[in-house]
Amino acid sequence: MCDDVILGVKNLSYSYDGVKKIFANIDFELRKGEVLVILGANGAGKSTLLDCISNMLTPTTGEILLKGKNIAKYAINDVAKLMGYVPQISTPTFSYTVRDYIVMGRAPHMGILNVPGPAEYDKVDEVMKDMWISGLADKIYANISGGERQQAQIARILVQETDIILLDEPTNHLDYGNQLKIIQIISKLARIRGLTVVLTSHIPDHAIMIDEKVGIMDNLGHMTVGPVKEVISEESLKELYHTDLHLVYIDELKRIACVAGKLNDENRK
Repeated sequence: MCDDVILGVKNLSYSYDGVKKIFANIDFELRKGEVLVILGANGAGKSTLLDCISNMLTPTTGEILLKGKNIAKYAINDVAKLMGYVPQISTPTFSYTVRDYIVMGRAPHMGILNVPGPAEYDKVDEVMKDMWISGLADKIYANISGGERQQAQIARILVQETDIILLDEPTNHLDYGNQLKIIQIISKLARIRGLTVVLTSHIPDHAIMIDEKVGIMDNLGHMTVGPVKEVISEESLKELYHTDLHLVYIDELKRIACVAGKLNDENRK
């Protein structure tokens, strides 16, 4: 592994029962500022892979390396200083304000009995301004919209000041406008802040717009990883989604877009 690799995944496999593998032989390396978008059908194992990388699950075989060191050799608090995880579902159980919810991300940098002080809240206010959500500061986290909640979760990871961010389907259940906003934020975090990002998605256009690395996970748990332009093709997408998909260059956007073919007559109502 090169010295500048931030996250390394080596020969990773996982099985719940010790017999049927959810995924197998996953390999990839990411450097500072790189983004990997993992595409796959429902049940392919994308979320389980993120759970293994985040240290929530122990892989059956293989290893996860953070800055060249096996994740198992880190203390839990040190992992939290290097890597943050935004899960697919966040169920609020307390009536925290958004500002108080986000400041919890400072926990790895504070003592067990310490409470957030002015320095911690200054960091929160700075990140909220960068994320364009300062207006949410005093709102109750449980009462804001799904898109706003997703932005608050990302802000919480940013104040954690990690090198790596994992996001499990960050645009799930969001309207189209909020999907695009989240993808723009992720791209900005990588380009401007130099964060290394791994996210899962069902939407090929997310990988195409970010235009970094993509991993296509098939239903057998194998994943092909590489640059978007080399891995994403009409053939690979049709095989993955079993749908008539096409890659079309749109001159107004100056990029390729993924579009579906015409509906068959038997599918019309």
